Amino acid sequence: MDTIFHEKQEGSLCAQHCLNALLQGSYFTPVDLAELAQQMDDEERSRMAECGVDSEEYRRFLEVCTVFNFSKPVGFTFTFEVGM
Repeated sequence: MDTIFHEKQEGSLCAQHCLNALLQGSYFTPVDLAELAQQMDDEERSRMAECGVDSEEYRRFLEVCTVFNFSKPVGFTFTFEVGM
């Protein structure tokens, strides 16, 4: 790595700056993160209605959803196995 990516902190956008610093590029904007959060809220609401909040399936969904949603913009891919 020849240079270290750094963007000036603006407002209270700590998550955006943290993710971009970790990934070493301008991968996320405030709008991107707001859209991801809305999608996750909608999906979570649907899963809660189906399974309830105390189920193992719901807990696994939250873990996978979080990692998957924040990795898509940078091109990471995952392979999931049913039953794990």
